[in-house]
Amino acid sequence: MPHGAIGTPSRENELLGLPNFEQMQSLIDQSLIKKNPWNNNLLRGIAWTAAQENDKETTIQCLQEALLRSCDDDLRAAICMQLALIYLKQENWRAVLETCEKIFNVPKVSEKSPMLLSAHDISASLYQQFKDNCNALVHYKRAVELRCQHHSSHDPKVSADKMRIALIFLELKDMDAAFKIFGEVIELGHSKDTRVVYERMGLIYLLRGD
Repeated sequence: MPHGAIGTPSRENELLGLPNFEQMQSLIDQSLIKKNPWNNNLLRGIAWTAAQENDKETTIQCLQEALLRSCDDDLRAAICMQLALIYLKQENWRAVLETCEKIFNVPKVSEKSPMLLSAHDISASLYQQFKDNCNALVHYKRAVELRCQHHSSHDPKVSADKMRIALIFLELKDMDAAFKIFGEVIELGHSKDTRVVYERMGLIYLLRGD
């Protein structure tokens, strides 16, 4: 997947015989895009080139246009994630969450899709940032489920996300739920998270006089 402004600049494109930014941009308004059966890939290519030039407006325009066209669900999720990452760089948080929601609503996106997992990661982090603990919990829990089912339960991200879940339960004053998750973090055995768990549990016991 293209990453932001990282890539081959226009001058190097010319040396490699590839269209430069101006040539790619001109394709946006040409009927080629509408008639070309590979128009989604073409639009994503234009978006990538525009991102290289830090032209976020053109990047967003192309990706939004690509979403209007027919494609399989995993590709649709990938296009949505490209768009979400652009909005993330713009700090357009509402648009990020709305675009991630589109990924969740794609009917046949594979549960193994890294785009689906990334969308839950991003949504959880933003909702927690905005103190929307209920939505943050939903997405952290789903991210943990997907990692455990389709990747590895020993992934450090599983431990880190469970820590975040436990800390949210502490904020919600649900000590039983928090301690249950703390126990799961200890079982995973990642030293950094385990140390934090013991510190938190010790402080809670001290404050409660246990």
